[in-house]
Amino acid sequence: MSFSQARWPLIALGGVLCGGVAAWLYLARSSFPRTPAEMIASLPQAGATLVYIDIDAVQKAGLLDLVASAKTVQDADYKSFVDATGFEYTRDLESVAASFTGSGNFFVVRGKFDWPRLRSYAQTHDGVCRDELCRAPGSEPGRWVSFWQMGAGWMALASSQSESAALDIALRRLPAAAPDRPIWISVPPSALADMKTLPAGARSFASPLVHSERVVFSAGTAGGQLRLYLDVTSESEAGAEELRKQLQNATELLKKAPANEADMTGLLAGGAFRREGRRVYGEWPLYKKLLESVAGGRLR
Repeated sequence: MSFSQARWPLIALGGVLCGGVAAWLYLARSSFPRTPAEMIASLPQAGATLVYIDIDAVQKAGLLDLVASAKTVQDADYKSFVDATGFEYTRDLESVAASFTGSGNFFVVRGKFDWPRLRSYAQTHDGVCRDELCRAPGSEPGRWVSFWQMGAGWMALASSQSESAALDIALRRLPAAAPDRPIWISVPPSALADMKTLPAGARSFASPLVHSERVVFSAGTAGGQLRLYLDVTSESEAGAEELRKQLQNATELLKKAPANEADMTGLLAGGAFRREGRRVYGEWPLYKKLLESVAGGRLR
């Protein structure tokens, strides 16, 4: 068999693979997520920290300016992206769901996108767009940013060592948690085991959570006041009652320290807890001074 004859099966195989990717993208775009729960379900789940933020609600609560002032959104990469694409999250973003895993970071984003400029950004930053999938080198060596259009006003975005990690994002008909507040974070209990990464005041609260089945933090308004919430599922009712007592005892100890609304100690000293079956619920007031400390990178 000549070389020209032998290469045709390879060309045909390549065509089938490209066609398969195009068909997958077409089908995925026809079934994009429509609710916060579906946004979360579209993301990789195993061992992930899952986040949902309703930008519209956060803006109405007066928190968006604090987020926008954070140092993390003022770096050169972010400004370059804004200049090249015209995208500004304080104006164009409506909601976002995120999954942070050991293999990468994944996002389902709802907002207003200039897709021609986004594709141009990838192509002019040593990247490429094929069919609907675009990818470009990330800010760190060996990492890639990839994205594709899930539907009108919907983007799948990933940052990973894989050039096509965004293809791991697709609507799945799987049971998933339903975020019920504007800011919602589900944390693997094992992630709380590394106490060194937490502010000093939070370590006495994180330690009892390590052996739980599920830990969810959320934030929203109640009676015109911003509040932080905790929802923990324990392995048993006895374990839940023990957890409630540990959290309450830690709170009583913090109340003896000087109150400071700008740090974690001031926040956690205002906690209240209750148990319902295997679940423990906590609630704290969120002070503006603390949020300003978070935005300015001064939290302690």
